[in-house]
Amino acid sequence: MSARPTSSPEARKAQGQMASAVRQYGPNDPRTRAARDNWRGESYLAAVAAAVADAPPLSPDQRDRLAVLLRPAAVAAEQRPGVQAVAS
Repeated sequence: MSARPTSSPEARKAQGQMASAVRQYGPNDPRTRAARDNWRGESYLAAVAAAVADAPPLSPDQRDRLAVLLRPAAVAAEQRPGVQAVAS
């Protein structure tokens, strides 16, 4: 796995915790997988924060479409008529 181009203190801390879990428990231990998931989540949050900081003002429709992307697929499909849940 490579580091994300955009980082934050939280993402770097989570990456360190994930690396420590790999060394301590091995790559397939549930604690390592949880730490890896946390690192990935923090990395994505940092990337979204950077994108939002650089983004032009969004129209109401664009904000709605972005909100759908950020919700879990099943919830998005339930809350937005005509929106199909996307399998991940």
